Amino acid sequence: MNKNISRLIKLGFLIIVLIVYLYSKEKIFPLLFPKKIIQPFKNLTVSTVDQLSITFENKTIEIIKKNNQWLTNGYKADNERINLIFENISKIIQDDIVSLNKKKHAELGIIENKITFKSKNVKNVLYIGNSATIDKNYIRVNNNNEVFLASGFTDIFSPFDYRNLKVHLIDDENKVTTININNLKLEKKKDKWFIGEKEIKKESVDFYLSDLKTLKATDILSQEVTLSYPELTIKIPNKELNFYPISDDQENHYLKTTNSPLIYKISSASFTTLKKEEKDFIE
Repeated sequence: MNKNISRLIKLGFLIIVLIVYLYSKEKIFPLLFPKKIIQPFKNLTVSTVDQLSITFENKTIEIIKKNNQWLTNGYKADNERINLIFENISKIIQDDIVSLNKKKHAELGIIENKITFKSKNVKNVLYIGNSATIDKNYIRVNNNNEVFLASGFTDIFSPFDYRNLKVHLIDDENKVTTININNLKLEKKKDKWFIGEKEIKKESVDFYLSDLKTLKATDILSQEVTLSYPELTIKIPNKELNFYPISDDQENHYLKTTNSPLIYKISSASFTTLKKEEKDFIE
């Protein structure tokens, strides 16, 4: 009887010791012996980088900084996408090691798809592998064999176009006081909008101005094209937009603005959104 009680006491003591150990391992040990966090690009900022190239399936986009403006192939580059790239690179934590075996690189997609950037005269290469999860890719830094997981790179190659495709028609919607859509004139009087003497829905005008402000092209043409008679003309203070049909392309329209020498290609969906009639601002 006494032996059984003694065994139970010892067993209970061992269970308590085990629980304390496991709790300490989970909660206390990390506090006493914190794991070293490796952030290879912790101090990287977009202001310290002057060159960037993105390679995907043997095609490379070169992006350079000139007078604090990113340019690619002679066009202004998409600053938002570029800033996001460097923000995600600076957040990389090299701790979720998947493989140290160089022979597994190809299996994980670590081959030629990469980001190359130069910061403070130091060149770095970030190899982007296959998607490991919904938001993480396999990553390798420079010539290191370690492959680890990092988030923020799933959309880096899609679309594979880093030109700034925003048309930039409006900076401040509140400063727009008139809108001409072909022969339809919208006029702002104080805080209300009118067509002639008829008051129209301010919300409808706000949505329209927002569509103009965020208008984005599908392409910017690098060669001259023959423009026919415009199908849609929109006038706002100091700017005029002319949309032209494309005879062999029913999915897009050409756009020429008075404030830019560029000719944009605009999707038919965006064109339809902007081609409004009087009833669209009343109903």
